[in-house]
Amino acid sequence: MEKEKIKEKVLDILINGVHVKKSKVLLKENPKFIDDLEMDSLSILDLIERVEKEFNIEVSDEELEKLTDLVSVVEYLYNKKRNP
Repeated sequence: MEKEKIKEKVLDILINGVHVKKSKVLLKENPKFIDDLEMDSLSILDLIERVEKEFNIEVSDEELEKLTDLVSVVEYLYNKKRNP
């Protein structure tokens, strides 16, 4: 799966699933979940749960700590799909 398609799906989850304002999400190229999108730990967990379901993967607690912004999630998913 291409990175752009992954990014589109993650953006859709952020906007329609976790209900982050679209204007905030699109304000920066790589928004940080806490600093830029003002997400709390529960909304980040909600995002990751939805990503796991959408992409049929499981994110370990160790990996979860590294997923702090849009690009890190897209890169993680891209690599996970390339090297399952």
